[in-house]
Amino acid sequence: MAGAGRSTFELTKALVNAQLRSDHEYRNLVGSVQAPHCILNTRISRNRRFATQQYPLDRLKAIGAQYDATINDVALAIIGGGLRRFLDELGELPNKSLIVVLPVNVRPKDDEGGGNAVATILATLGTDVADPVQRLAAVTASTRAAKAQLRSMDKDAILAYSAALMAPYGVQLASTLSGVKPPWPYTFNLCVSNVPGPEDVLYLRGSRMEASYPVSLVAHSQALNVTLQSYAGTLNFGFIGCRDTLPHLQRLAVYTGEALDQLAAADGAAGLGS
Repeated sequence: MAGAGRSTFELTKALVNAQLRSDHEYRNLVGSVQAPHCILNTRISRNRRFATQQYPLDRLKAIGAQYDATINDVALAIIGGGLRRFLDELGELPNKSLIVVLPVNVRPKDDEGGGNAVATILATLGTDVADPVQRLAAVTASTRAAKAQLRSMDKDAILAYSAALMAPYGVQLASTLSGVKPPWPYTFNLCVSNVPGPEDVLYLRGSRMEASYPVSLVAHSQALNVTLQSYAGTLNFGFIGCRDTLPHLQRLAVYTGEALDQLAAADGAAGLGS
């Protein structure tokens, strides 16, 4: 009973922090109704486009080390930079930053039990920030705040918190299907996930596998999904989107590479080129 009471207290405190963000410590925490209305959150057709990119992990690690950011932070920042340019060219760039939902594994390394132990956090992509270094800083502050929030709870509270954080998405989906936009912001604009892959090079009948590009799903109100997978010292990006909503999706993939180049070339990142 004491454990259940503690989990309930932790959950309540976390939800208050996420929604109000009045405490200085939580100013960078993304709540469940902060995402702007966006072309990504519309009804989709049956048509799809798939695009890919591959980057050396060492390059992302070096940039992350330069700015005290994780590889995931760097990946999110260049996705944000790519989306900023891509949506701007379509005339669909919101004034406020896009919000991304990120699946997070909360199972301890020594826990071999079954069942689901995946939580979710919300973070900014910094699509409202032109400067690549400032965009990375915004992303890093956002993910750190979200992870700090999770660390304040036990596993049961974390899973309940994730469910509560995602609850408004049902209204977002209903509004998309009905075609009526609500007067309040959405929960999130897209999902980005990172799936660990083989650390060693794989071969089939003597032929080397050059890359492993993950393919995910899109749905109504989620016209774009980005999945990352590590493989043999590289990070592989798979972009899947609705072809009619997001034409020329390969441009987005290319623009993430250009965003990475801009970040590497920025002041303070000398020597981090290709």
